Amino acid sequence: MSGEAVGLIKNQLPLSQLVARYAQLERRGNRMAACCPFHNEKTPSFYVDDNKGFFHCFGCGKGGDLIAFAMEMEQLPFQEALVFLAELAGVELPETRTKGPSRDQQTSLFAINQAAAQYYQKQLRTHSIARDYIQNRGIDKNSMELFGLGWAPEAWESLVTQLKSEYPESVLASCGLFKQGRNGFYDLFRERVIFPIADAQGRLVAFGGRRIDQEQPKYINSPESPIYTKGRHVYNLNLAKAYLKKEPNLIIVEGYMDALQLFQAGFGNVVASLGTAFTPEQARLIKRYAQTIFINFDGDAAGFKAARASIETLLAVGAQLKVITLPDNLDPDDFIRQQGPAAYREQLNQAPDFFEFLTTYYAEKGSMSDPAHQSMVVNEMGAILVKASDEIVREHYLNRMAEFVGLSLSLVKKVLKEESKSQPASPKRQTSAPVTRPWANKLEQEFLFLIMHQPNWAESMEPKQQMILSQLTQHLFADRPFLTELIQNEHTDFNAWLESVPETHRPSLRALFFSDEYQVDPERLTHLIPDLTRQMIRNRIEINTQAIKACPASDQARKRSLWQQNIKWNERLHQLDAAEET
Repeated sequence: MSGEAVGLIKNQLPLSQLVARYAQLERRGNRMAACCPFHNEKTPSFYVDDNKGFFHCFGCGKGGDLIAFAMEMEQLPFQEALVFLAELAGVELPETRTKGPSRDQQTSLFAINQAAAQYYQKQLRTHSIARDYIQNRGIDKNSMELFGLGWAPEAWESLVTQLKSEYPESVLASCGLFKQGRNGFYDLFRERVIFPIADAQGRLVAFGGRRIDQEQPKYINSPESPIYTKGRHVYNLNLAKAYLKKEPNLIIVEGYMDALQLFQAGFGNVVASLGTAFTPEQARLIKRYAQTIFINFDGDAAGFKAARASIETLLAVGAQLKVITLPDNLDPDDFIRQQGPAAYREQLNQAPDFFEFLTTYYAEKGSMSDPAHQSMVVNEMGAILVKASDEIVREHYLNRMAEFVGLSLSLVKKVLKEESKSQPASPKRQTSAPVTRPWANKLEQEFLFLIMHQPNWAESMEPKQQMILSQLTQHLFADRPFLTELIQNEHTDFNAWLESVPETHRPSLRALFFSDEYQVDPERLTHLIPDLTRQMIRNRIEINTQAIKACPASDQARKRSLWQQNIKWNERLHQLDAAEET
């Protein structure tokens, strides 16, 4: 991908315009602030600067440019993030070679899915058996159209006949809509209600199909394809995102019909898992959009098992969880049709947190006076709680579990530790590099803040002052060449410079840029030069003093030279002090 194309995207699409799709920004001087879209907070600590083109969150430490935001927010790899941003910016990108599908291949696959969806929708309009089934399930015409529901007729080659003249065989083979037989391709979906599956950006990536009789498997889904990986998508997130901006609480259900019924009943903040339990990729995806997640799976044993597994996965990404258990083992689809939206809203408002849900279940399964039941609860429930990403949260719930089972916290931890030893070792989590500050003291910190905001300041200095600044820079920041580059304004793009900085220093520099501790003042920079000069002189005096102490007694000439240098440096200090007093 050419740098020119990336630059064009950034010129056409301000960072604030992208961020505003996910968070409500408010202007604060020359920058904008919002509650961070990457973690839950009530007071804004997330800042955006369009002039520099980067963001930083003081709460979670995340930061970067337009591309970094898109990659993190949409969970996209670099190339896909560029394509996503180019579409928003109206920029045409040059083709590049990547390990994944080419852009032409992606475009063809999205296009054939769109064509298939239109075909299925047309078939639904002409097949009353399918329309009647959907309407009898309580789904109205508006919802059918909004969700793009369709019908795959019983003929073996109805769709492939429709599309084979428009798309090459390579696309037909890889799109997931067809199977290869002895005589060519035939349709995967036949005699099924069709549910199009979109990614978070609204692009069709796959389909689900449901039989309306009981003769074959009830549901089948598209196989994986170059644009669809199982476990990376959730159903209806593309529509739910708009509702999550107003109400950042997300409802997770199991099936397509559950999601359709809830959405139609006014609960737009609903997604379906496209399976049973959530994968880590799905958990990270939905965590970007929601503060609290409500799990509402079926009320039977299989539903509890799926809910328990989902709790474990979602806890690992730091989600706040509640669990809805509907009466009479009803699923959300049946409950809405039988009792209506108001009753479901009541269930939503009364939903316990995940811990209360688990303790209620285990209390009904046995007595805590039974050591065997205690052991089972500690091992099963503890295996979930130890996955909590936050250490304080983890300790809190382990303590509550110990109280629930009537055992000491130390014993509970001992049991869980022994249990973990018997389990196969899991891959070590990759940890972020530690954050460090590239300045030595408050004086350097303020100086760097001012330089970041006034990169052309040195150009207005007298030649003599420029020479002094150059000497200062070379001495004070000799071990930090990236700061020398910043001070001497050798970079043409601030973000490019920031990306060249060691990763451990970037969060500190972004935070410093957005700091309220200092004011942007050209005069203040001029006044800092004497203070920095004093720092440089004191540093040199200290270096010489240490060298004198290390000199062997036989090297008196070296000692005298160092003493004379220190005398001159002290004279320079007195001159600076005298000049400031006059």
